[in-house]
Amino acid sequence: MSTRSLFLLIFLLFSACAEPLKSPGTAWSLAFSPQGDKLLAGGRFDNVTATRVYELTPERSLNQLTSLPTGASGAIWSPAGTQIFYLNLDESRIDLFDLQQQKVTSGCPCDFFPQGTLSLLNKNELIVAPCLIADFQPTKEPPVITQAFCPEGQPSTREFGGCDAGTVFRVSTSHRVEGPVAVSYAGGCPVEVWDYRDGDISLRYQLPDLKQCWIKVSDDGQQLATLGVAGLSIWNLTAEEPKRLIHFAEKRISPTGFHSLAAFQSRLSFSQDGHLLAVCFEDSVQVIDLTVRKVIFDRQFNQSDLVLSCALSPDGKTLAWSGNREMGIRLQAVRRTAATE
Repeated sequence: MSTRSLFLLIFLLFSACAEPLKSPGTAWSLAFSPQGDKLLAGGRFDNVTATRVYELTPERSLNQLTSLPTGASGAIWSPAGTQIFYLNLDESRIDLFDLQQQKVTSGCPCDFFPQGTLSLLNKNELIVAPCLIADFQPTKEPPVITQAFCPEGQPSTREFGGCDAGTVFRVSTSHRVEGPVAVSYAGGCPVEVWDYRDGDISLRYQLPDLKQCWIKVSDDGQQLATLGVAGLSIWNLTAEEPKRLIHFAEKRISPTGFHSLAAFQSRLSFSQDGHLLAVCFEDSVQVIDLTVRKVIFDRQFNQSDLVLSCALSPDGKTLAWSGNREMGIRLQAVRRTAATE
């Protein structure tokens, strides 16, 4: 083999193993579509704050499809992954963006949300923290938002918890057949677990010892991940009292990591089967196999780099993350253990 051919081979091997910058900028919120073929990213790209939609190519790269047409917050996927609910910050309204038609349908006015966090409780209800909109009903897929679902132009709302929302409010929901579970956290208040049945929401229990944390509930509503100043914990939500299954105290989020932007950061992400958990610490991103309680992917960063968000694809095979210093959005293949194949 000639010297030139050898250098070419080394270059190709390095290129295949290297981790290219997929999109310039910083994404503080990442979410895969339910089918795992698209990625929703909110952040600052090319010096402009925007919410973008990317398509994942077979080569595991990102192809930008579109960007939401207005100032948006709390964007989430519809169940079919063809539409996006989001808070229109310019109009103080919940809107619906259709990816195929590239069309926005105007929805209900919502001028009460403090931080702009939005969650899909089920096909019929949305949560705009800290309120539950019980009559905001996109009843079919694809869902349609019309003023018919907003009596007298305003949706009826119910307070989601009785605590002052403070500066950070987060809600995470499951989509169980027997009824959704919602977990909420507000700055200075305990983490709360709620059950939703037949239009009624009831508090199941509180976790008062958890302060300053991110929360994420698994799709089946059986596990809760919490990440904060006390470290990372995985809780069992099926018992009468919550039981901590796993606790990692050596990795935590510093108190300075909590600010107004923290409400939008996606630092925890379960695979659809609940076996894998992606965790975005400040200096690293990890994927943990919860069935064997083992870290199967670990990427460390230097002190000048801060990781802000991560997302795991529904099948648990692809990890996306982003951070400061124009880190962009990066993708990584995840090799699952035999127990989770």
